[in-house]
Amino acid sequence: MKNLYFGHQMKFKLGILLLAVIGLSSCENDMAEVAQFFEKEAVQVVEAKDVVIYYSDSAVVRVKITAPRLLNYIDAKEPRSEFMEGLVADFYDKAHQKQSRLVAKFGVKYDTKNIIIVRDSVVITTIRKEKLETEELTWNEKTGNIETDKFVKVSSPNEVVTGYGLIANDDFSYWKIKAVTGRIEAKDIVKEFD
Repeated sequence: MKNLYFGHQMKFKLGILLLAVIGLSSCENDMAEVAQFFEKEAVQVVEAKDVVIYYSDSAVVRVKITAPRLLNYIDAKEPRSEFMEGLVADFYDKAHQKQSRLVAKFGVKYDTKNIIIVRDSVVITTIRKEKLETEELTWNEKTGNIETDKFVKVSSPNEVVTGYGLIANDDFSYWKIKAVTGRIEAKDIVKEFD
């Protein structure tokens, strides 16, 4: 009798399995939609608050980034970290003396490209009393270059230069505006206010 009960149970299970196979085979799904669903599900986000990130060269800290909030997207295609509430980056020389500071309201770091793009009210100030203002900059971690094609304004004790596009090193000890649109010397600025 035990074998007969087992037989009926197996027939019941086989019947349910057969119905499931028929039901699944009758469903039509676009494979792109299925792939997109699993791709969305595969992205994981890790949130961190009051973040401090150090970049070093030969065991010497060269850059310190602080941010109130960081979203780290763990994604196989494009892993990235987003500084949703802005960031501050301090750049140091080999003697660990701060040379410049970058402040922006938003930033994104692309892990595979080794770049950080900062946007919205981007300002760099230096120990030489220079100040760069723009809306977007790209910092290449490997080369140490900072670039933009957006409008820029560079102020120093001697002059104010405006233009489009800029290339600089990350401590802003060297910079060049690609297309200068204006230059005002400090003495001319003083004359305007007299």
